[in-house]
Amino acid sequence: MTQVAVKLSVLIALLALIITCERNPFSSPAPKETSGETPRNEPPPMAMTAPAKSISTLFAEAADCPNRYRCDALDELYKLIEGPRGREVVTAAFDLIAGGKIREQDRQGKFANQVIREWLLVLKNKNALDAQTGTWCMAQIRRALKTSDPGFTGSLQLLALNAGLEGALDWVEEDVTGPGKTTENACAAGRFLSGYLKDYDRARRWLKNAGDNGLAAAICSLHHFDHDFFDVERDELPLLRKAAGVPKLAGEIAWPLLDHVEIHRQDARFRAIAGMLTAHPDEKIRKQAILLSTPEK
Repeated sequence: MTQVAVKLSVLIALLALIITCERNPFSSPAPKETSGETPRNEPPPMAMTAPAKSISTLFAEAADCPNRYRCDALDELYKLIEGPRGREVVTAAFDLIAGGKIREQDRQGKFANQVIREWLLVLKNKNALDAQTGTWCMAQIRRALKTSDPGFTGSLQLLALNAGLEGALDWVEEDVTGPGKTTENACAAGRFLSGYLKDYDRARRWLKNAGDNGLAAAICSLHHFDHDFFDVERDELPLLRKAAGVPKLAGEIAWPLLDHVEIHRQDARFRAIAGMLTAHPDEKIRKQAILLSTPEK
């Protein structure tokens, strides 16, 4: 029994040693089998991302947004104009306008205007709206208006004036002094320009050199012009009398004239000017002139 016990204890000790060696963290790992091939670096798996949408797609999706205040496509366009692709987005907006397929009142038309305006504002806030950029933008505006819906003319004129683009004042003034322009064009230009002029010199030049269009622009500018820039006796009243004395004065001039007279109706000098239109051939103009030629009760 003693020999059997000794052999059994030795066997147990050997088993314990084998188990300990297998659990030893410092034991060397078994060598890997090699295939003889040269190992290659496997690239890490790429994250799946949606391809960036084209700018034209973003404009189209923005037009379909039911709520422009919660419109991912429009938000994306705004983000782009703040970065290095800003001019690319604005060029696409001008291309949309120049295409002649959208109107100024369409959603795409409004968004195109809005994107251009916001881009110019971003540049102004960064003091990055230099003369070269302004010249480029004016060229884009002129290009777009050659083939666009006529409704864009006024909005792009205001955009250029608000941004203070180089040459914007002279460009808008072409609607007063340029060939082929109507009194309606001239009146709109005078109204636009009046908020950006620092004196009355341009209006005096219109009256001297631009005939009926100059008269229309000057009359239409009065309502919005800063009255510190002209004298009532020297500039305002002579202008109104000159216009009111025109036989069969065009309605595009007569109505702005009467609107201005109405503001000063308590002044007898302005009521007298309204009295000059009481024989106007247009019945509505005639009735308004009769009303404004009498003291307000």
